[in-house]
Amino acid sequence: NGRLTRSWSGHERAVRVFEYGPSGKRLITAAADGVKVWRLGRRPKAVAVKGHGTFTLGAAISGDGRWAVSGGYDQVVRLSNARTGRLEFEERLPARINRLAMDARSQVVALSLTDGTVRLWWPWKRRWRILRGHSGEVNDVTFSDNGEVLASAGDDRTVRLWSARSGRPQWRGSALLSSPARLLSHRGWSTFASGTAQPWSKGLPRWAQVLQAEELVADAHPGGDFLCGSDHLGRVRLW
Repeated sequence: NGRLTRSWSGHERAVRVFEYGPSGKRLITAAADGVKVWRLGRRPKAVAVKGHGTFTLGAAISGDGRWAVSGGYDQVVRLSNARTGRLEFEERLPARINRLAMDARSQVVALSLTDGTVRLWWPWKRRWRILRGHSGEVNDVTFSDNGEVLASAGDDRTVRLWSARSGRPQWRGSALLSSPARLLSHRGWSTFASGTAQPWSKGLPRWAQVLQAEELVADAHPGGDFLCGSDHLGRVRLW
């Protein structure tokens, strides 16, 4: 019925990132004043994770709820203990991190960078792989539900699919009307661009719905039948 059920404060700056953990019992939020992992319940409790000192644009929780990964303007990606906030690994990259995602098995982290590359990071193996193909900034990355395929979207107005294991390109979509700003994954992919939302099925666009504003944060309903987004005008909408 749209009724507000709970509200709480946790940041002193604008929250730019919020992502549920796969279990739905934890939530990670990020702002310029830091990153926090919340254990949800009647009284949500937060663990502060070492922040980036500036905008944090990507954050995720591992499937088992043990690890939190974050990255942003400072060009640093950090893996921390989600239960204690202790920093485990930290790596500096050559460009700003726009978004990141962790696969379902919590083994590999994918990052989209402003230098036009997608990077795969295996934190426990200290191993990296660079994926090249986009001709502009890469705005977002996300894994398929089974973790086998990685999708990326960039300023070159394309969506690309890669093997999450080898990094080999699998498919490249034709140029869209505008640069995709956000990717979602659930029973296929969806892209949020400036002014359009496009659900994709097996890498092919099914339809486009014109929106009235650029979406800041978006997510897909677990059933795969609805999209939800929030915009600069303070609205939350369903499609």
